[in-house]
Amino acid sequence: MIPVVSETFADRMKLIENIVIPYPKFNGVLCKIKECHEKSVILKVPPSLLITGEVGSGKTYIFERYLKQNYKEWEEEGDDGIRFKKNILAVTLTHAVTHGELIVQLLSHLGAIKPEHGRNNAERLTRLVQLIKVTGIEFIMIDEFHNIIDRDKKKTLFKVSETFKDIINLTGVAFVFFGLDDPRNPELNSTVILENSIQLKKRVPDHVKLERFKFDTGKQQENFIRLLHEFDQLLPFVKLSGLSESNTASRIFQATDGLIYSIKKLIEDAAWIAMKKHENCIELEHFAKAFAQNKFINEDYKGYAKTNPFLE
Repeated sequence: MIPVVSETFADRMKLIENIVIPYPKFNGVLCKIKECHEKSVILKVPPSLLITGEVGSGKTYIFERYLKQNYKEWEEEGDDGIRFKKNILAVTLTHAVTHGELIVQLLSHLGAIKPEHGRNNAERLTRLVQLIKVTGIEFIMIDEFHNIIDRDKKKTLFKVSETFKDIINLTGVAFVFFGLDDPRNPELNSTVILENSIQLKKRVPDHVKLERFKFDTGKQQENFIRLLHEFDQLLPFVKLSGLSESNTASRIFQATDGLIYSIKKLIEDAAWIAMKKHENCIELEHFAKAFAQNKFINEDYKGYAKTNPFLE
């Protein structure tokens, strides 16, 4: 069903930006995270979860989607006054960290006053464990997990991995880790972290890898075309753009190599161009322009330009 067309350009673009990606694989991953969360609440030693994929595979989208659906915060009055509480601690790691820096970063995200306070890391870890418990944290989500890898310091990586293991043991709270898994950068793959700590690996028994769409077999083409058809149904145009027509679908696959971020971004940018021209749907010329102006999509991983598949 085509949505009712909003009155303003801005409204229509916001609607496109907020489209929930109609991909059953993502729904399955969200269900796995929910199950991990539920076990974290119920079990004494809950299992944690690792979700990996290459850049643009949808890891951060799933991270943000789960938070949007499940994050809660509230205030609770106690003996020491009103305390702010939340059920999920969500942290994005931006760079390689030592185990001491990791503890301070988690304390900071929990709102600790002077998170670096403490005579040593053991003291700060005790403080972190106490704060996780009193803040009501049920579940911890870590995005960009691979950023703890320091290729020059294996000892540091081991200590950081052990710190995650210690937090799980001392709090009974599960983690879900989101990290890179790209064959072009094997030394930065998140599984390397688990291989450096058998104890942490035992506590993260489940691994979900987000894959690109493929277009080789009839079944794979059917899955890709179904995705495009559902996207098309959600776009705020007065008529369908024919994304699922075999010729258009094949071009979109060539342009994006089946990467979900590229698919969504290409459609968003083409829709922007079409709406700016007051068109009733997206045409090939809009896709051609959208492809040409996005280097993440129009260059391969070595930086070489790809052929624009929308130019006839």
